[in-house]
Amino acid sequence: MNQMSLHNIIITSAQVLTTPEPVSIEVATTPEDQNTSSEPVSIEVATTPEVQNTTSDPVSIEVATTPEVQNTTSDPVSIEVATTPEVQNTTSGPVSVIATTIGAQSTASGLVSSIIATSSEVQRTTLEPVSTVVVPSVVPSIVPTLNPTLALSIPQPTLQCLRGVLTDSGVCLCPDEWTGDICNISIFCPEETLNGFTFPLTVLGQQTILTQLQLCPQGTFNASVPKATATCLNSTHSFGELKLINCSLTLENLQGIVNANDTSMNENWFIASSVQMLTSKPEQLTAENITSAAKIVSNLLTSGVLNKTIALAAVATISQLMDAARSQYSEDSYAAVENLTVTLEEFALRMSMNDTMSGELVQPNLAINFIKVPMGTPQIEYYSLTGPSESFSPDKIGLGAEALTASSSGHPAEIHLTLNLQQHVQKNLENQNVGIGVVLYENDNFFKAKSFTTHIGTKRRVVSASLTDQKMLDHVKFMITSKNISGLMPHSSACVFWDYNNKDWRTEGCYKILAPSGGVECKCNHTTNFAVLMSYETDYQYSEALNWISILGCSLSLVGLILTVFYQIITRKTRGTNSTVLLVNICVCMTVFYLLFVFGINNPVQSTDNSKSLKNIVPASDWYQEVDQGPCTPITALIQYFLLATFIWTIMYAAHVVLLIRNALNGPPRGFRSFAMTIGWGLPAIIVVISLSTTYSYVDPLGYRQKEFCWLSSLDKDGKFDPKRPMLWGFLLPLAVMLVFNTAVLVYFCVTICCGNPNLKSSRTTPIKKKILSSFSLAVVLGLSWVIGYFVLITHDKTLYIILSAVFCICNATQGIQIFIFFTLKPFFEEESSL
Repeated sequence: MNQMSLHNIIITSAQVLTTPEPVSIEVATTPEDQNTSSEPVSIEVATTPEVQNTTSDPVSIEVATTPEVQNTTSDPVSIEVATTPEVQNTTSGPVSVIATTIGAQSTASGLVSSIIATSSEVQRTTLEPVSTVVVPSVVPSIVPTLNPTLALSIPQPTLQCLRGVLTDSGVCLCPDEWTGDICNISIFCPEETLNGFTFPLTVLGQQTILTQLQLCPQGTFNASVPKATATCLNSTHSFGELKLINCSLTLENLQGIVNANDTSMNENWFIASSVQMLTSKPEQLTAENITSAAKIVSNLLTSGVLNKTIALAAVATISQLMDAARSQYSEDSYAAVENLTVTLEEFALRMSMNDTMSGELVQPNLAINFIKVPMGTPQIEYYSLTGPSESFSPDKIGLGAEALTASSSGHPAEIHLTLNLQQHVQKNLENQNVGIGVVLYENDNFFKAKSFTTHIGTKRRVVSASLTDQKMLDHVKFMITSKNISGLMPHSSACVFWDYNNKDWRTEGCYKILAPSGGVECKCNHTTNFAVLMSYETDYQYSEALNWISILGCSLSLVGLILTVFYQIITRKTRGTNSTVLLVNICVCMTVFYLLFVFGINNPVQSTDNSKSLKNIVPASDWYQEVDQGPCTPITALIQYFLLATFIWTIMYAAHVVLLIRNALNGPPRGFRSFAMTIGWGLPAIIVVISLSTTYSYVDPLGYRQKEFCWLSSLDKDGKFDPKRPMLWGFLLPLAVMLVFNTAVLVYFCVTICCGNPNLKSSRTTPIKKKILSSFSLAVVLGLSWVIGYFVLITHDKTLYIILSAVFCICNATQGIQIFIFFTLKPFFEEESSL
């Protein structure tokens, strides 16, 4: 269970890698690999770019030879390490090579040498010479079982990614424009100018539009729309045919052309490229634009006059439509895009049986994969690998054999889908291939659900899987990894599919099962559009060290405050009644606050983690919200009340000090005690009532308090400070006003006792030590250490934040002890010394 420290009462806003594991390189030898001549035997082992060593330890290479590799020379067996000028070793230790021969026989004058050649990308430079260690002995006891291989073992360093990031599992996550084990292979077209039009860097296979500097001129209907588009070709890593747009053309014009008559291939290419350019600014699209564009590309994908270029332009248009906000959609728009999802599924299946088109069309927000597999295939896998960006790229998506390769590479997968086929059905269908189509959506903007709403701006990837013959399906398994959202953690999830009849997410035929990895995956007995609906809750992270400082300090303060109350009551006749009443009320309020903080700050009703539950229930929204239950809300109100009351009583104490200085002979006016009692206990009650009445509801108690801790709410659902929450105007602002007043009184008090007060008629001089102690004791009782909290709020330096937080916790958790020292122990010892 998380614990809350005292500083969170006010602070609530807020590459060279190596490994010691060896790399083993085995070179298989055959009986023919026997050398009986006087010529040396050279065995070359090429290392890959990944074998990079930057350690400070020596590199040891061991070569074990088998009886089949026999040397009949009389000279010792030696290993030679050949390096090229590019081979650099950045280790400070020597490179040693150890050769161990097993059953090696030497009867001739030749020399058996093993030459180890490294590639130019294996960088090793050393300050020490390369040494060769020769071990011409036979050690059969160490290797009792002989294996006809030549094994080389060198320390295996962790990959050093040239680009991207390195995961904890030692895999490079490459940017969309790069691939390879160390992100050293480019998969993009560099920026290029064609016929005066400049196209930006683009991933292979994707269509792109012009830079922002070459747009339709102002005054035309399509002002600020790019003038041209082109495709980044896989074969040449350059842009293909340039397509220009008519700047006066509209989507409605294009829709009329599509609906009017049968179009040719050139006309469809013109329409597809024009629609792509007209939708290149998704944030500017109207509901009518979205509807028209969806209908146009749907007609293009169902047309018999279609090639890959047209299909790619249509997919690029759909990808752009998915960037439009939900507020830009109308009911007609949702109907059009929902029909478009059906078209995409049918298109993928049709292409899976088409031998003339390749197996994928990938754009940043949409990926279509299709494959034809022979009868007898037990299952087909689909992978979408994790990358630094949220966009799709061809090298991170695979279906069939590509998916198997991706799964064995060690890269983490965001989506893993497996289609299991029924073998007995396939046996009845002789010589028939199976077509499989998969459509992957980057978000769920095309699916307007009734039962699930979005409150915190999350999005869900949707994957559609279909077969040419649904009777061949046994079941579908899929796992969609949720994105990590800062400040939030998953609470519950549901495996769902899109029901076109009800226009909503449903769970029938889908259920959750435990995955081999220990997580939860989905299993369905049908194919359609699948998704995983997640609900999130706040992930509270607090310092454990500050928690224990708070608990220990508050506990000691409780003892000190109770003793101070008793001492003040017992010795009340030795001082003024008003000062005793004021100090006792301060101590009582602080005592209750500390008790509530120690025993009640943690919400006794802790929410359960259902993220791995096998119950498949659609959550109401992406933000988990419980109705109010338990005593947390009353405890929050009491903590707010007694903390505010503490500071209001300190104001009364400060006012009493000012009145004593200003009117030393007569003291405070009559009725001051009654006034102090009314304000001290009544004003905080008014603030608490206003806070509750304006922010609290039984359905949404988190408008007033936090979820895990019984304290005022300050953050919105996105984890940002919300001025509408009661933390600001129900605590921070009133506290700031009181601290300013108390600080002013302290300054006034210090000036008075240091410079002398004409109203205080006394010939005695006060020692400087006593003046300092008097000022410090007043600062303690006025609670001025809480000012530190405001400095913590505004600081951006991490180190300073930690230091100030610790100081704040120590000072305020021990405030009761400080009051006990200055107002109980100090006068007690002074009385004892005067006797």
